[in-house]
Amino acid sequence: MKAIHPPIDRVLLEALYKHTESQIKETLKSLRKTSWSKFDESEYELAIDTIRDIIPRGKGLWVIEAYWQGYQ
Repeated sequence: MKAIHPPIDRVLLEALYKHTESQIKETLKSLRKTSWSKFDESEYELAIDTIRDIIPRGKGLWVIEAYWQGYQ
């Protein structure tokens, strides 16, 4: 269950970028430049690792859903 997460799209990456106050911000800035549907394996893994650095230890990736707005 810790691997389930909402789509890692530009909307989510933008929200995480706005709510992050650390050096992780530079990685998020870089990831936002590539369309999520064009992520290669290394970019996807970088996005997941970056999200893991943001969420509290021991929590599943699903907690980032709070930042995901979906299509509005």
